[in-house]
Amino acid sequence: MNRIVKFIFGLLEKILILAESLLGVRFILRFLNASSGAEVVRLFYSLTDFLIVPFEGIFHEVIIFGGVVDTVILSTGVAYALIFFILKKIFVR
Repeated sequence: MNRIVKFIFGLLEKILILAESLLGVRFILRFLNASSGAEVVRLFYSLTDFLIVPFEGIFHEVIIFGGVVDTVILSTGVAYALIFFILKKIFVR
């Protein structure tokens, strides 16, 4: 049973790394005010929209040096990592 749990959390960790990477790209695109008319920007936004939906409206965007610091993206990344590590602490021994 323990091997199965470790396998599942190993897989979840890889998914978390992928999700955090996509969120990181989205954060950079938003900060640099990338045009949402560009296909690659629309692709990253569509790939990550479902990740940030539960956190929309919690915080407001902040403008720093002309760039948008999207606190929703930041809180999403922190929340998913925190949830993963708490669950891992509970189930993996």
